[in-house]
Amino acid sequence: MPLTVYDYFERAYRRSLDPVAGEPVCDEHGNCAMFSVDVMAGRIAAVRYRCTVCITLVGLCQHLSELVTGLDAGAILEMQPDTLLGLHPEVPESKRPAALLALEALQSAVGGARQ
Repeated sequence: MPLTVYDYFERAYRRSLDPVAGEPVCDEHGNCAMFSVDVMAGRIAAVRYRCTVCITLVGLCQHLSELVTGLDAGAILEMQPDTLLGLHPEVPESKRPAALLALEALQSAVGGARQ
């Protein structure tokens, strides 16, 4: 059975809180996410994040951090929110913008790390 956003939220609750040195990306409702990534040989070696406390946003950030580790950094820049949302059909329409926020914050960090 696939993991839900809530399952990823629970994982996030238990993770270590490593320092994050990225620029926050915020939406019009005051929700924010910020990622730091380590890129080695063009691949994502490590991902850290912080975000506003919203179960959906935290769960999606946690899932992204696990999903992209080991992937080509360039592929991350081409990801679309529907990629993540397709893995979480349980996310209601009203919470779907959290995927865009999480992905934009991750892409910002990846773009910065590649420079």
